[in-house]
Amino acid sequence: MTRPGVARVLRNKDDFKEGERFLIYTYEGEGVVKIWYQGQMSEIDTLTLCNAQCINGIECYRWMEDPPDCWAIVEKHPESSWWVRVKGANGAEGWCLNDYAFCEVHGYDACPP
Repeated sequence: MTRPGVARVLRNKDDFKEGERFLIYTYEGEGVVKIWYQGQMSEIDTLTLCNAQCINGIECYRWMEDPPDCWAIVEKHPESSWWVRVKGANGAEGWCLNDYAFCEVHGYDACPP
């Protein structure tokens, strides 16, 4: 994680109160991110956040409109690099930056469309 993102709560939801802010950290895949809220790390689903198209740590893309029932808005997107440990057929190992080009070559489901 280079720099966390920031989201502001628009309306009360569960323990989140309108006007509060929380930090967005690591994108876990499948629309889930780790956040820091009220002194602890937890996970939330991003599908009901507004302006959440750049939280995946790969590339900004508009894959869907903001949901009508969004309860928080991402004011500042996190900045991060996602590195993947790879192992070749010959047994050689190394690290590769998981950017959009990596996604297109390997075609896994956490890549933008």
